[in-house]
Amino acid sequence: MNLIKGALQQELDKFFQTLEGAEIALSRVTKSAFCTARKQVSSHAFVELNQVALKPIYDQAEFKRWNGFRLCAVDGTKLRLPDVQTLHDHFGVQTNGTDAHACPMAIASGYYDVLNDLILDARIAPLAQDERSLAAEHLALSHEDDLILYDRGYPAFWLLALHQQLNRHYCMRVPQNFCAEVKAFIASGALDQSVQLTPGSEAKKLCHVHGVSEQALQVRLVRVVLNSGEVEVLMTSLLDETVFPTACFKALYHLRWGIEEIYKRLKSRLEIENFSGKSVLSVEQDFHAKILTQNLTALTAAAANKQAQAKTAHRQYDYKINMTEALSKMKYTVVLILVRQSIRSLLDALVKVVASCVEPIRPDRQYPRKTRPSRRNRFNVCYKRPL
Repeated sequence: MNLIKGALQQELDKFFQTLEGAEIALSRVTKSAFCTARKQVSSHAFVELNQVALKPIYDQAEFKRWNGFRLCAVDGTKLRLPDVQTLHDHFGVQTNGTDAHACPMAIASGYYDVLNDLILDARIAPLAQDERSLAAEHLALSHEDDLILYDRGYPAFWLLALHQQLNRHYCMRVPQNFCAEVKAFIASGALDQSVQLTPGSEAKKLCHVHGVSEQALQVRLVRVVLNSGEVEVLMTSLLDETVFPTACFKALYHLRWGIEEIYKRLKSRLEIENFSGKSVLSVEQDFHAKILTQNLTALTAAAANKQAQAKTAHRQYDYKINMTEALSKMKYTVVLILVRQSIRSLLDALVKVVASCVEPIRPDRQYPRKTRPSRRNRFNVCYKRPL
């Protein structure tokens, strides 16, 4: 949870220096002792703590909504793991065409509240598991007032049927060749149309596998034309054209981009692929612990944002909290938050300092996506960079 990035012994020494308030970092605990002790901690503990942290937000506090919905997005990503046989065997490998370059990889999936910057559920699984099945697992933690956004890798009749069975609303981009109904909609030139989806033989088999109904579904198709001229087709369960007019869907689907940003933060800022161990348990511990710390930081930033907006109200632009700076303030502070009996003064000080970490919001600023390959940190276990 303390966002380990450096060599393990250095992190341990600094951890206990913070814990004891010492002037000099001493080696109170060896890294081998730590590795032995962590075997007694379930990674699920961090999952439970995350739910404990989030529950009062949605039970008691006011939070941002879209037309009455808690707006969520689901997406997956791949994580590079330390190159050891144990992780090869459990998570699987991805090759570039030759076994000599096989690399252990995991698939991760997130269920993310895009308006409140909170990861409601996160999964890490073997590479063989597909993103749709992980999305179905997220639905177990969804609420009836959730509206869920998906990209074009998720459409499948059985998944749509599962949403209907659970009474969950969705809006997802679909490939233009997804089914006959979508092809006919594109050919018609219509901007908006309600259609009935009928499953084919293969779709019916998958419905049986996943235990959902094979009955036809009533869905709404919306044509969205991007500024580039590209046409997107959205499929949604929001059938009421009066409450949800065609014009609202372009901006709605654009909000899904928040989950892409959270993955960038997890990989580049929290260095979630910088694992502190080489076992399956340590990988799962690091993954869920950093998800929890990300959410604690987001909650702190939400409180700090109110102070920041009051201080910057006279400026030309609106301002928001710089999450990279906020995460840097959380390191070592999270240690004290967890061990002190009284943390009110510490939290007040943390919120105050985070409120000073602001950056302007410049509307309509866009940059083309880089297509050339970039050099990424690989976080070799034996040679980690110093703090």
